Formats: sequence, structure tokens, C-alpha cells
Amino acid sequence: MNEKNRPLRELPNIGAVLAAELEAAGIHTLEDLRRCGSAAAIVKIRGTSGKGCCSMLYALEVAIE
Repeated sequence: MNEKNRPLRELPNIGAVLAAELEAAGIHTLEDLRRCGSAAAIVKIRGTSGKGCCSMLYALEVAIE
């Protein structure tokens, strides 16, 4: 599988719950997450679920690297 199409659940620090939140916000792959950026991803998550915190932001930053 191509790295940029890697499923979110395979990324470091991304568990099932955060992956589900990202997918609900329209972010499905590593490339989607990189294109969106971690801060914008948190905004999208907050828009769909009302959740989002610094811990999520840090997890997304590690996953993007």
C-alpha cells in the first residue's frame, strides 16, 4: 500500500476513536490528514462531534511526521 493512502488506524498515536472522529470529519488517509493539517483537522472534528483537545492535536502532529 502506498504510504500516502495509509489508513489512519495504522498511524502512530491514532487509535480507533480518533480515527473514527477523523473519518467522520472527512479525513480518511494520511494524505488527507497532511493536506488538511493537524489544527484544521481538530476544527473539523469539533464541527462534527464537538470534541477536540490538545492531546488530539499532539497525536495528529506525531502522525503527520
